[in-house]
Amino acid sequence: MLQFNKAWYGLNLPILQRNKACCELNLPMLQLNKAWCELNLPMLQLSKAWYELNLPMLQLNKAWCELNLPMLQLNKAWYELNLPVLQRNKACFSVKSTAVVSPIRIVTNFELYLSAMALSNLERMIQLATEVFDVKNDPSQLDVDQHVIERMLRLHPASVSEYDDGNGPVAWVLCIPTTIGLMNRFLACEITEKELFDLTPEDVAYDALYLCSALVLPEYRQQGITKTLAATAIEKIRARHSLKALFIWPFSHEGIMASESIARLANLPLYKRNEE
Repeated sequence: MLQFNKAWYGLNLPILQRNKACCELNLPMLQLNKAWCELNLPMLQLSKAWYELNLPMLQLNKAWCELNLPMLQLNKAWYELNLPVLQRNKACFSVKSTAVVSPIRIVTNFELYLSAMALSNLERMIQLATEVFDVKNDPSQLDVDQHVIERMLRLHPASVSEYDDGNGPVAWVLCIPTTIGLMNRFLACEITEKELFDLTPEDVAYDALYLCSALVLPEYRQQGITKTLAATAIEKIRARHSLKALFIWPFSHEGIMASESIARLANLPLYKRNEE
């Protein structure tokens, strides 16, 4: 047995020597690793304790994600499907200002502009418009959609104004530059709001401005947004057209007060449509 052991040792001696050399070569690294572990042990223990402390919350978050994953995937799919429409709508509402609004007359039928976020500013404004006006059941009102917005921008780029607080629109103001002749026909109830818009020609001199719509979320009211948006739009339109009058189709006392304030600021007479 001793001779066998001696023979085995003689056979494996080169390997044992290489292993010894390897250990001696790597000893500094092993010692360095040991020192690193000893140095970072308190942090590792702290991390372990943090994980154990927060494990229930992590498990709860994981369960919430698994529970809501189908809805998140649905929202993602909806957003990807509607992204081209959302991008076109964003381009349409590129006229910015730094004001806030109170209702004169509300723009409705903006369903195409819904974002993927629940209770977004945009959805709240649409809901507010639906509560105040019923365009679907009143064909005389202008039903604002993508094509209407595009034509309003052709009449004048300042016809469409928006205030965005960084989380989506909180105020819209729409106005229609037109002629005194069409204004008088509208005020006399000879034509509807929709007909006023359709009959207004493009690329002509305008001398009247219809304050069509203004909408602001409740928490942004009484801050002067309507006045600032409208005043900015009037100033830009006046740079190219000699406006002689403003006119409205009043739907509320607040709307009348806001319109009168805008007219005073613009130093223009204000005319109201009266259907009684």
